Amino acid sequence: MIFSSWKRELGGELRALDTIISQIVRLLMPAQSKCLAEKLQCACSVYRSACRPLIPQVLIAALIVAEDHRFYIHGGIDLVAILRAMWHSIYHGRLTGGSTIEQQLVRTLTGNKERNLRRKIKELALSFRVSECVPKSDVPGLYMSVAYFGWRMNGICEAYARMGISGLAMTPRQAAEIVARLKYPEPNCPNALRTLKIRKRVAYILDRLNSLSAGLSPQYLRLRDYEALFSDR
Repeated sequence: MIFSSWKRELGGELRALDTIISQIVRLLMPAQSKCLAEKLQCACSVYRSACRPLIPQVLIAALIVAEDHRFYIHGGIDLVAILRAMWHSIYHGRLTGGSTIEQQLVRTLTGNKERNLRRKIKELALSFRVSECVPKSDVPGLYMSVAYFGWRMNGICEAYARMGISGLAMTPRQAAEIVARLKYPEPNCPNALRTLKIRKRVAYILDRLNSLSAGLSPQYLRLRDYEALFSDR
């Protein structure tokens, strides 16, 4: 009870801070901020009319466990993931993922995928604007509606068509197969190495899905069910 109360209070403070930061970003980066807001509104309109009914909760759960398991406790950037990525870069000399779903959405909509610090800082700043334009619960589905999954798979609807998967009757394995291709997009002619990477990624995502809750199947989790599960992690 005490922990839940503390978490609600902290969540409220963090949301207030996110709002302030978003306003600062809008003042310091007016052109980029306005451009992103327009792209978000356009993408969101298409998503709500054509894609949202076709994205089941199991697919959203698979996305969150694979790409951003602290999704419900940050406002667009995950400081823990960023610090971990910096530590790996400094001490192990290799880059690891530290991007939230909001950051990946910003990167996809802006089309800026340069690998430099300036781009990363802009992306981090603009990620705070996402929550001001799009409800948190719509962010995962919106991202998948525009994400790149591989050759002839721009957006979730094209991914469904090419992979022969129905959003209306999706299994956890099918959800994992789709989300795995965010990290390892499927080329026109997949080689053995890419196929192996996708297979390992699918196994990882399924393992994370199965560990969500012993009493709940991710295929039937309601929004508030898995939001509560993730917020405790």
